[in-house]
Amino acid sequence: MNVDGASKPLSASALKNRKKHERRRARLKIEAIEAAADAQLKSLALASEKEQQQQQQQPQTVAEESVSAEQPPQVETPLEVTVEYVPEELPTPDAVDPALSEMLEVMNRFKQLAEKSAGLHADDEEAPRISRFDEVGQDTREDEGDENDEDEENQISRKRLRRVRQLSVADLKRLVNQPDVVEWVDVTAADPTLLVTLKATKNAVPVPRHWAQKRKYLQNKRGLEKPAFELPKYIRDTGIVEMREDLREREANQSLSQKMRDRMRPKLDRNKLPYELLHAAFIVHQTRPPLTQHGDVYYEGKEFEVTMPKDIRPGYISPRLREALGMPLEPHDPSDISFPPPWLYAMQTHGPPPSYPSLKIPGVNAPLPERAKWGVLPGLWGQPPVDSMTRPLYGDIFGVLPTSRARPRFLPYTTRVWGEIEQDLQANFENQDEIVEGQDAEHDYIDADVFGDEAAPDAGGLETPAAPFDLRKSGTASTVRN
Repeated sequence: MNVDGASKPLSASALKNRKKHERRRARLKIEAIEAAADAQLKSLALASEKEQQQQQQQPQTVAEESVSAEQPPQVETPLEVTVEYVPEELPTPDAVDPALSEMLEVMNRFKQLAEKSAGLHADDEEAPRISRFDEVGQDTREDEGDENDEDEENQISRKRLRRVRQLSVADLKRLVNQPDVVEWVDVTAADPTLLVTLKATKNAVPVPRHWAQKRKYLQNKRGLEKPAFELPKYIRDTGIVEMREDLREREANQSLSQKMRDRMRPKLDRNKLPYELLHAAFIVHQTRPPLTQHGDVYYEGKEFEVTMPKDIRPGYISPRLREALGMPLEPHDPSDISFPPPWLYAMQTHGPPPSYPSLKIPGVNAPLPERAKWGVLPGLWGQPPVDSMTRPLYGDIFGVLPTSRARPRFLPYTTRVWGEIEQDLQANFENQDEIVEGQDAEHDYIDADVFGDEAAPDAGGLETPAAPFDLRKSGTASTVRN
């Protein structure tokens, strides 16, 4: 016991138990208040029901009976009684009991939310109701009044008007000239036809596909194992990978003293490759890396798509394709196509592919190759596609029509060096040099005859050097030539 008479401070567990009991006591008080309010409401409801029953059981007067005999009987409608539950005002929180004050604050918050929701429901009932739109887009209101059409349009939400005026995908494809570029999101644009026209313009860069994704950019690639970087083939052919692996193995087998010695006195040029090998790798055998074309934009998953190689051209049957189709290969020439492909009979019946109108297919719109014959047996080239007058349907399959000289697709390639003098111009320059040298010799001969061995006098009015000089290099012609 303390000397000053103060009470001993409670421990943490005692304080916790005390608060727990206080909360329980406050909860019991609130439950008692709510039970009393419910009982009072029930008593009021029972009293109102008893009053209604008494009014219905009262005897009718004689006058009422005479009036009821003359008039048809009327069914009395029960009184509509609306019971409004008004909760009793909660007591003010006591400053001594903090648990009760906390519970009252929580109850007041729920009371405010209930009042707000009741106000919103009242506003919804007072607001005018709008029926659905019909196919044409005209609205039919339930309460028809004398309001103008402008007022009705103003009351319609913008979202509904946008949906009514929005085109469908089929209508947009029917309006534009390039329906193949139309997407389902194009109808939501401000000007869908202009958008499709811009998308169909040549060399137009498209918008990346991830603009409509809800996830962030490149978030779908999380968790994917990233492959290690691989050197190009022309660098791997130099043997640098094997040299590095051998060096790593040697370093792994070294002792600690050897590693310290190499660190103090390192050896240089251990992975040095000869110049000829580097020249062959980077100058002779270097290949172009795969690059994107103009207008190609990266998007998620583009590296996993299968793209056709550019060296594949239609109409060419490679030896690998012939082996996959079960076509026999010629031992002397694997590219020989004397055996018909399996799609020949279908093309003779339905025609060549429309996507390649200029493609020449033997047996369809071009003559048969050498050592090939018509027939339906295995190894033969089917029936010629002709009409009833034995005229070819798709092209010159017999090779009797005159062949028109094909116009070259590209101009002939000539290997010329930039700045090289043409042969005709070089010959003209040499002839001019010879003529000039002949004229100089003739002038020298005339000057010697007139003025003797001395040089011709200089023309007056010109500044001349005091002594003659020579602009040519010193030395003989042989030394200069060397």
